[in-house]
Amino acid sequence: MIVEKLLLNTSIRLGRYFGISDDYFFKIQNELDLRNVLMKNKSDFDAIRRVTVKQ
Repeated sequence: MIVEKLLLNTSIRLGRYFGISDDYFFKIQNELDLRNVLMKNKSDFDAIRRVTVKQ
């Protein structure tokens, strides 16, 4: 995905500029994306029932 590659490239550049890890900004963005998807689709995800396996 082009946006992901751009984000990775930018994260590496910012990390090197500020002297922090290359993936610092990438991890922050991924965490925000995950939270947004969870909030937006909460009812769909809450409706999913875990499969049980009988032994």
